[in-house]
Formats: sequence, C-alpha cells, structure tokens
Amino acid sequence: RTGKLRDLGNLVQGEKYARSLCVDHRDRVWVGCGMRAHLFVIDPQSRDRRNVLPEMYADRANCHNVALNGSVVTVTIEHDGDMLIFDADSEELTGVVTCPEGAAWLTNTIGARPGEAYFHGFPNGDLYRYQIAERRLTTLAEGLGICDRVVDGRYVHGIFDQDYFLYDLQE
Repeated sequence: RTGKLRDLGNLVQGEKYARSLCVDHRDRVWVGCGMRAHLFVIDPQSRDRRNVLPEMYADRANCHNVALNGSVVTVTIEHDGDMLIFDADSEELTGVVTCPEGAAWLTNTIGARPGEAYFHGFPNGDLYRYQIAERRLTTLAEGLGICDRVVDGRYVHGIFDQDYFLYDLQE
C-alpha cells in the first residue's frame, strides 16, 4: 500500500463525466460515463480499457447506475428506459430489460440474490425483481419510492418524499 492516488486518465476524449462504477468478481472496473453513453471495462493493473457498449447505444444519454449482480453487470441508460444486462465474464450484452409502463427508466436496487436483480422504476417508485436466466421482470410492490436495498429478499429500505421507509414484502 503506497497511499498514492493513481489517475488512470480520461476515458473519453473531450468528455469528463464518469457517472457510476462497479468492480466485478475479477477486479475489473466497469465505468459508465460520457455526455453520450459509454461503458468501459478497465483492468486497473494493466490499465487496459475497452468500451463494451454496443454501437446502437452510443447516441443515448449516459450509462448510469452500474451495478454487479452476481455474474452480471446491470446498467441504466439514463432517460432512455432500458436496463442493459452484461455477462461479467464475456463482457457481452446478454439482455435488455424494457422499462415497464409508468416508469421512465429503471434503477438498480442493492441486495439481489444470485440469479436475480432488483430494480425500481422512476418516477413511479415500483419495485421489480428480474430473474436473469428466465429474463422475467416481476412487479413486487407499487409506488414505494426510491428503493435503495432489499435485505433477505424481504425488507425494502428506501426513501419516499424525503422520508425513510421500511417495507416488508411478505406482509
């Protein structure tokens, strides 16, 4: 440990907007950035980096709310509605979750069990479970607000109208 900060440099020439990141199970860093969408996978040791976002998304807003959910990385295309699902090993786009009616976009919610991901819709505040292998999105609760995390597959912690809430999915 050196205590020194290593600047790994600008990811996109002319764009300085790193929006969100996560670290996968192989210690690679996934960074969503740009004023237009970019999704970089970076090896901090070798400094190798590559944009893994398919070209068809390059003209969209930005990649935001990047999260590791087991063996997949989930990424919100902000203001677009799509939640992209990437295989963390192959770095390939393996699925797209279309935003359900009533939500402008989906945002990651922390706490998913292996094989699933939780999302909440904005602005509707609905909570969803996405089963990765089945590619199935299920509404768990409606109108909760900003669902930050689900604990033990049961307790939802979040914020609604600037107040904290706790919601039990089994009651």
